[in-house]
Amino acid sequence: MQFLLLSFTLWLISILFYLYAMRRNLNISIIISLIISVMFLISGFNPLSMPVELCFSLAMNTLYRRISIPFLSIIAICSALQFYGTHSAISLQVFVLAAGTGMAVSMIFNEELKKMESVNDSTRGKNPSVEKRRDVVQIASGVIFILIFPRISIMFSYSGMVILGVISIFILYISAYHVKNGFSKIVSSLERPNVPVGIGSIWYISGLMILMGLTSSINIILIGVFAMAIGDSLATIVGMSIRTFKLPYSRKKSFGGMMAMMIPTLVFAYFIAGIDYFPLAIGASLVESASGYPLDDNFSIPVGIIVISYILRIF
Repeated sequence: MQFLLLSFTLWLISILFYLYAMRRNLNISIIISLIISVMFLISGFNPLSMPVELCFSLAMNTLYRRISIPFLSIIAICSALQFYGTHSAISLQVFVLAAGTGMAVSMIFNEELKKMESVNDSTRGKNPSVEKRRDVVQIASGVIFILIFPRISIMFSYSGMVILGVISIFILYISAYHVKNGFSKIVSSLERPNVPVGIGSIWYISGLMILMGLTSSINIILIGVFAMAIGDSLATIVGMSIRTFKLPYSRKKSFGGMMAMMIPTLVFAYFIAGIDYFPLAIGASLVESASGYPLDDNFSIPVGIIVISYILRIF
């Protein structure tokens, strides 16, 4: 009961602060997040999911602004409280699912963020040197996750993802307002021309959170991360380096790029889970090849994997 009252209090404080600071500017993404946050509370699995979902949405709506810091602070408080509450697997899954949902709702429905994603999508692949730097970082992040995730406790991995989301948004704020320091220059060097820093990263983190929140299978999570971080990067590298025919349903993607993602993901799926998980690798590759504005492939790949796993009942 104490957690329930505290969660509702944090939820109410966050929305009142937003209304006061932003002059009652409630856009459609926040209204949807308000509804979803209440649904998380009604589910009864984890009361902390209510303020976490809403605060991630509010932080995304105030992205690159100082006003996002109070919302990130509330999320950090909720993450700390999570260590003192129930540590059941379903409670942790709902916690990380709420975080990813809050981020994704804003990315999908906030008009300002949609314009940023439109620019991000339109400049994809136009600067090979930037794309290669991005791919190296993305592959490295995937390798690190795959090596570490199965070896740490579920408590640290799920709560750690939420904290990673907080840190990422804070880094984007620092990079946007302190562009002259060395760290900000490194972050900016990984971004496509004329694209605000971190749009792809936000999609990546929210997609990974939703993947972790909707399945308890370590194999599915690892296949999803491999597809997102390594397979997707290989598709970009091969697609830019080797000329093959364009896919009829996506003129920006090539057959060679799709196969460069599909084959390694199939091999990875076979070695960690077996042939029964081949449909996930194939589906992820097909989803990536068809992805485009308004949804980033870092979001559509994990969602596609979850849908396929539920259809085949291998979750």
